[in-house]
Amino acid sequence: VFTLSSLGMLIPKYFLLSYAYLLVDVSCLSCYLSLCFFFDSAVSKEKAFVDVDDFEVNIQFIGAISLSGIEFAITDAEQGVKAKSLSLKYPTPITEKLNADHHQKLSLQFSVNDVQGEAVSVHQSFIRLTNEETGSELFFVAEANEKDQYKVEVNLKASAGDTFNHQSGRYTMTLTVGDSLASSALVWKFGSVELSFPGTPAQPKAKLQYGPRKEIKHIFRVPEKRPPGVISNAFTLLVLAPLLVLLIGWVRIGVNFNNIGQGGIFSLLFFASFTGILLLYGYFWLASNMFTTLKGLVALGTPTFFCGRRMLANLAAAQKR
Repeated sequence: VFTLSSLGMLIPKYFLLSYAYLLVDVSCLSCYLSLCFFFDSAVSKEKAFVDVDDFEVNIQFIGAISLSGIEFAITDAEQGVKAKSLSLKYPTPITEKLNADHHQKLSLQFSVNDVQGEAVSVHQSFIRLTNEETGSELFFVAEANEKDQYKVEVNLKASAGDTFNHQSGRYTMTLTVGDSLASSALVWKFGSVELSFPGTPAQPKAKLQYGPRKEIKHIFRVPEKRPPGVISNAFTLLVLAPLLVLLIGWVRIGVNFNNIGQGGIFSLLFFASFTGILLLYGYFWLASNMFTTLKGLVALGTPTFFCGRRMLANLAAAQKR
């Protein structure tokens, strides 16, 4: 009788396991397709687009900027007494000749307005002082307070050396105001001032951008003092003493040189090249240097290797006979 148990004995175990895995994969795929169909149907019934009235976007734009509340003053750096105070109106510059020395400071106060006349804060606001004789430019940043009123001060006493380099002369004053939301930057040359500083201006060092540079000379370290010749010779004799002991031992036990001829001409070449290597070591110890010794060692080591190999091969062949 053909039963299910006998069928299980005929079917390999790995086939049943593969069949079970296939059923699991088919079930998972069916569940995935069902969920995708359900969510796709649910989403298709909702609104696919958003109306424009559902949200707002705020766009900031300052537009054209102007200046108001402009006051320029020359005051004493220590006591704060104003030597000169002027109220300006943009874009009319100062026509009066102004003078200041290193005991005073320059100050400029102003407000930045948008198209509607309201005070606004801007990203950049600074004045530029340009020496009319040398063309050098100096920049001073204007800081704003909580009411968006800007003010910049130039302390001539504190900055006479580091900033102005004691360079007296007439300086042109230019105010620059700009912002990324403004339609255009505001650049206003509002006047000039004659500045006087004590001392002599330091001459700037000319920078060599192209051309030959100064030669860099490397100085090797002074070689250490060598020991006296007596010590060196004594050390050399101590090093050669084992070789003398070896030669005496060979004479006492009796060295057999009869088998050297069995190696053929390669025996003579081997011992000649080996002797040359020993002499090369001695020359390196006495007068040569490492680089010259390495070159000679390569030249002598190559024939020593090949001749020694052929000599040993000939001796082995002679012993087999």
